[in-house]
Amino acid sequence: MNDWQVAQQLQYEFQNNMTWPDSPNNQLFHDSSVLITPMTGPEVLKNYPVPLAIIGIGSASLNPHRQDEILDQQFEILIVISVGGDKSGQASLIGKDRTLGTSKGMGLLEYIDIIQTQITNMTESQGIKFSLLGMSNTAITRLGDRGSVLSRNLTYSARITQGKTYEAPLGFRVVDASPNASFSWPAIVDRFDLTSVLAERMVLRLDSSPITSVTDGTGISLGADPGAGLGGTSGTGSGTWYFGLFIAYDDYGTGSSANYVYSDVALRKVVVS
Repeated sequence: MNDWQVAQQLQYEFQNNMTWPDSPNNQLFHDSSVLITPMTGPEVLKNYPVPLAIIGIGSASLNPHRQDEILDQQFEILIVISVGGDKSGQASLIGKDRTLGTSKGMGLLEYIDIIQTQITNMTESQGIKFSLLGMSNTAITRLGDRGSVLSRNLTYSARITQGKTYEAPLGFRVVDASPNASFSWPAIVDRFDLTSVLAERMVLRLDSSPITSVTDGTGISLGADPGAGLGGTSGTGSGTWYFGLFIAYDDYGTGSSANYVYSDVALRKVVVS
């Protein structure tokens, strides 16, 4: 992924995958309170509800080993929390009068614990892997009638590409099941730019020659949600066959195949006896 993709993947993680452990359907942040912006001052804090997450793009440097394509990029994540009636800042820092399964009463340090786990669990199969570089001092900002908020900045580093990347599927297997070929793959990783049309998230092609694009060979029907993982057989008959599997990405969420970008092919060769 490049910086444009990573920033949106982070926003997607905050909006969709960060939940309280005792209530996995309850998000840490409302969708409108996860921003990608360089602004972190009071003019932003007073206009958006807390809890608030602000994702910023930090500095970048050429990777010394792969200067032609890889950057070491920093990402700044500012977390802003307030607990009502907190005069000393203690409740906003460590929590008070919690309502289990919701954000009510949760302190800044409790938020950061979950955020760190979620971000460090992101994998290279998604196109990105983060390392925590450090955290700032905890700051208190007074916002007039809105009272005070606590905030802390988390700095992460990731190796990113200079251009966009679209990861190919992993774990694709094809074996001889004479007179057919049997194929399978696990669920694909969750990314912000997967097409929203579930039935179109994967493309499987079959040919007697190596496959390089989604138009090569013959298409195989995959059902309603192939991205959730699939197993099946194809009536190939005997001979040498090539299966090519692709993931369909949709950068701008159009839901139209005319705008899809496809991953590199996961190519498998099988000899059916």
